[in-house]
Amino acid sequence: TPGVPSAAQSTIIASPSTINSGTNSTVTATIRDVNNNPISSGILVTFTKTGGTSSGNFSSVTNMGSGQYAITYQGVGAGSAQT
Repeated sequence: TPGVPSAAQSTIIASPSTINSGTNSTVTATIRDVNNNPISSGILVTFTKTGGTSSGNFSSVTNMGSGQYAITYQGVGAGSAQT
């Protein structure tokens, strides 16, 4: 049974990592516990964006299994990068 999520063992990847207005990026988080076990249930996964002057929208989170959760981010307004 997996334990609680560990930031040190978990990852987040955006592909592509840079987008223009009107284009999309898939953002995937792989959530693992301290023992590197994937966590595929029993947690709430949310995505947020901060900083920058650009804007965009997230789709709903999809549980892909094996500890992977994904969203689509659509760039809406040009500006400096969000993280």
